[in-house]
Amino acid sequence: MHRSLIRWFPAMGIGAVAIAASNAAQADVPPTCPPQQVIFLFDQSGSMTDASVQPNKSKWEVGLEKAKADLVALPANSQVSVIGFGNLDHGDANYYHVSTALGSVVLKNAANLASLNAALTAAALPESVATPLAAAACDALREIWTYNPSCTDTTVRELYIYSDGMESGSPNGSVPGVPAHPCWGWRSNTPFDANLAGLGFGLEADSWERKVANFAYNANPNLDNDPQFDAIPWYRPVVNVRLLFDNFGNLSSRANGTDGPLVLSPDQLDNVDANGVAFFKGLAKVSFGNYTESKLNSNGTPSKLAHAGDTDPSPTRSCVDQADSNRVIAAMNRRVRNNDPIYSGEDLAMRDVNNDLMVNILDYQLVMANYGQCS
Repeated sequence: MHRSLIRWFPAMGIGAVAIAASNAAQADVPPTCPPQQVIFLFDQSGSMTDASVQPNKSKWEVGLEKAKADLVALPANSQVSVIGFGNLDHGDANYYHVSTALGSVVLKNAANLASLNAALTAAALPESVATPLAAAACDALREIWTYNPSCTDTTVRELYIYSDGMESGSPNGSVPGVPAHPCWGWRSNTPFDANLAGLGFGLEADSWERKVANFAYNANPNLDNDPQFDAIPWYRPVVNVRLLFDNFGNLSSRANGTDGPLVLSPDQLDNVDANGVAFFKGLAKVSFGNYTESKLNSNGTPSKLAHAGDTDPSPTRSCVDQADSNRVIAAMNRRVRNNDPIYSGEDLAMRDVNNDLMVNILDYQLVMANYGQCS
């Protein structure tokens, strides 16, 4: 089956990028394509030092713990980049604290596991910096869209974001000589609607949320819909979000880190509220990724971050057990997609516990490796 895709990034300053694969051009395909190409993206802003809802752990420590588990769940020989981001002021173009440079990768294998864990730790450590989340997410997505362009059908592209959700500091054009980033924008006052994929997701035009969502979905911050990617949805990056609340309530509109309607004070308007949570949940949903959050439940207990292999976690309990094994076996050898005749795309994505967009023996093995883990 012949497929030919051309993706343009004029605003990103990298020209035209061809994404192509065809049976007639197999000589252009590398001898082996990695099973997954992954970027771990860490918010290094000062608020990540705040105490999380998990006892005796800061937000960055909770994020790092989950990232190390996410790394373990990746298939062997996945290509991994690790990036921390933060800048000193709006418009500062130097907003990366790079552990593994953009565009360079380390293979996940036994020999590199220690160095990858060290890179995760270095990237997770916060500093007294702002949070250019929109710019960092879009730049990471640009790398994911354009790396390994010949591996159209064989490499799953994936972005993990560990953040408390605040966007502040993306270059906005206020600094002479530093242009506004293509994904910089005002905050959307409308929530993300996954049913409006291809129509801007219901987000306000020119908002940073709409631009990031468009970039994840269509490889262009200013394009709401590009049908060529509907033809091969598995080429779209999978976006996984780990949203980290704290115990002080300053990242939401209700006390103790629970989300609610927009009633924030003026100096908190960039913080996470119900619309912010809907954005991150929706972004993960439409890309077949997974979303987890660390916050207090309504009964005051901390939410449980899902164990790798748990196909149906709840905010109050995560267990890897026989039910997970059964759910993976029942959907064995199905590609994660929205038009499966039996399962929804969201349900298949939950059964695809290693996020490679296929429910297969690798998912079953991951369930078995973590069988019995409960919290």
